[in-house]
Amino acid sequence: MEPPWRGAFVPPGVGGGEDVAEGKCVGERQATPPSPWRLSCQRGRATVVVPVRTSRVIAAGVASAATLALPAAAAQIDGGMSAHTFVVLRRSVRQSLTRFIRFGLPLYCGGSRRRDVALTFDDGPGPATRATLRVLRRNGESATFFLVGRNLAGWPDLPRAEATLGAVGDHTWTHPFLTRLPSSAVVREIASTQAALERLTRMPVLLFRPPYGFHDRDVDRDVRRLGMLQVLWSLDSHDSYPPPGASAAQIVRTLARSLRPGSIVLLHENLRQTEVALPALLLGLRSVGLRSVSVPDLLAVDPPTVRQLRSGIRGCPSARA
Repeated sequence: MEPPWRGAFVPPGVGGGEDVAEGKCVGERQATPPSPWRLSCQRGRATVVVPVRTSRVIAAGVASAATLALPAAAAQIDGGMSAHTFVVLRRSVRQSLTRFIRFGLPLYCGGSRRRDVALTFDDGPGPATRATLRVLRRNGESATFFLVGRNLAGWPDLPRAEATLGAVGDHTWTHPFLTRLPSSAVVREIASTQAALERLTRMPVLLFRPPYGFHDRDVDRDVRRLGMLQVLWSLDSHDSYPPPGASAAQIVRTLARSLRPGSIVLLHENLRQTEVALPALLLGLRSVGLRSVSVPDLLAVDPPTVRQLRSGIRGCPSARA
């Protein structure tokens, strides 16, 4: 079901004991958030005012414009209006992300204390990106997109759209096997893509994923020096490997069988089978009470323990890499 209201926001300010977020309305429909939250949607502008004591920190994006969504999914509010509000506080997102960057260890999953998972899409942007964004937006879900630098010239407007819906990360410029390159080439691959993404999104890009998941101590060191968080995954959908990749039905079955709270899922945004599988995949999430959030969201609301982080993939329940 289409959310009754969605906005993309500038960072919230804090004053007078309230958090205030402003953004842009899509359409002029207005949903009524739970008291004591206040929402106005007039002439394409939106304002949300939330008492600090009751604000819920649900991250959306990496130190970037945040997203407020009111999916028609929760309790009956104000005479029959169903509304469920997520207010995103950028400051808390950045703090969580900075903490994990300082650890300097690859991230494989979140915790398992909530009902959140992180869908991640590699190798964009490309011809299927708009369709992927439409499906996610229609379902009120977020995701993280790891983008390849050489693809940006063909779709320069899409990284910004992806960042607004969730978060974007760096997937190198040419998608090479980094473990076969000297350090100088590794840094060049990552840094050039990071700079291009920051220019297009107008946001800091602090997430990185190595192509094919191949990394070693030298690559890990280079990522740390660049001040980025290396994000791997705990669940591979097998949509691309082994070639030619799983069918749409197989992708849905794999996730239905293995998805757990805190999972970080590997998908690819420009494969036909993934595009076909995505609506059923999201329906399956909702049927078991799970929600897709961006990787920064996951770190803010359900981070792994330090022990989990240090255990790598072994620290993730029911991991299937």
